[in-house]
Amino acid sequence: MALVALGWTYERLAQETGLSEATINRACKPEGVPDVRASTLAKIQETMEKTGTIFIAKDAHGGPGVRLR
Repeated sequence: MALVALGWTYERLAQETGLSEATINRACKPEGVPDVRASTLAKIQETMEKTGTIFIAKDAHGGPGVRLR
């Protein structure tokens, strides 16, 4: 959802994070990320938060999401 909001591709996110596009592809799979390191996910989130992306955790009022500042 965050990539769509920013208008970014996996290629752009790979460039911004310094990770490979294959790693980005694995991390963004909708079925989950069992084979992706927590440090990789943190790097992706940190990079996206620098752009103004806000990650919203799942709570009693709804599921997880993102928004732009």
